[in-house]
Amino acid sequence: MKYAGLLKTRKAYMESCVFGKVPSTGVYKAFRFLEVRPLVSPQQLCEVMTLNGRSAGRWRARPGPPGRVFSDHTMKSAAIDGVLYFLMDFSNMYHSKVTIKPASIAAFNLKTEEWMPPIDGPGQVSSLYDEEDVLPVFEDPRAVAQVHHSLPQSMDLWFLMDREKGVWVKKYSIGYYRREDHFSYPLLVLDDERIVFVMQLTGLLQVYDPKTETYTDLWQLEDFKSMCIYIGNLLSQEATGFHC
Repeated sequence: MKYAGLLKTRKAYMESCVFGKVPSTGVYKAFRFLEVRPLVSPQQLCEVMTLNGRSAGRWRARPGPPGRVFSDHTMKSAAIDGVLYFLMDFSNMYHSKVTIKPASIAAFNLKTEEWMPPIDGPGQVSSLYDEEDVLPVFEDPRAVAQVHHSLPQSMDLWFLMDREKGVWVKKYSIGYYRREDHFSYPLLVLDDERIVFVMQLTGLLQVYDPKTETYTDLWQLEDFKSMCIYIGNLLSQEATGFHC
C-alpha cells in the first residue's frame, strides 16, 4: 500500500514528534515519525510541518533516515540550531543505506528538510558499545551531547564539538553512588556547570554539582513521558526556541 493509502486507512500513526527552529529564517517546524501497523517496510516514515502561528499547517512526507533510529519517546533525540539529532538503532541496521557504527547519530536539517550524513559516535564509546548499554542523546543549548553508562561505575557525558569532523569531548564523568543514579537522565547543563537531571524511576528533578558531587532536589514531576526545554525570555515576544 502506498504512503497516502496508509494514512487514509489509519494504518500509520504518530510515534513521536520533535520541534525545532531554523535559525536563518526564524521559522518553527514540527517533525514526526510514523509507525506502520502491521509493519510493511523496514523504512521509517517521516513528515514535516511548518508552524506559522496563524493557520494549521499540512504535513509533508520526507525521506526516511539513512538507517533505523530510536523514534519513540525514550529520550534519544535533540534539536539544536535547526538540526534534529536521533540516536541510531545499531541493533537494527540490516536495511541501512550506509555503514553505521555503534553509537552513531542521524541528523535532519530542518531548513533543507533533508537528512545529513550520519555522525559517528565517540570512538571510545563505539569500541565499548554493547546492545545492553543505554546511550541517550540530550541537548545543551551549545552542543548536542551523548550519554554513555559505563556500568557499574559511572555515567559519561560526551559533547559533539565539531559536527563536520565528528569531534567529541568527554566533559563529565559522574559516579554512581545511589541506585536511582542508574536511571537518571540529564536535561541541561547550566552556565555554572551544574547539570539538571530527571530521575526516571521517581520523576524527581534534581541539580547535580560536579564540584561537590552533590544533588539538590528541584521539583517532583507527575506522570511525565517526555520533556521540552525552552530557551529564551518568557516576557519577550521574540522566542529563542524550544528544544524537545
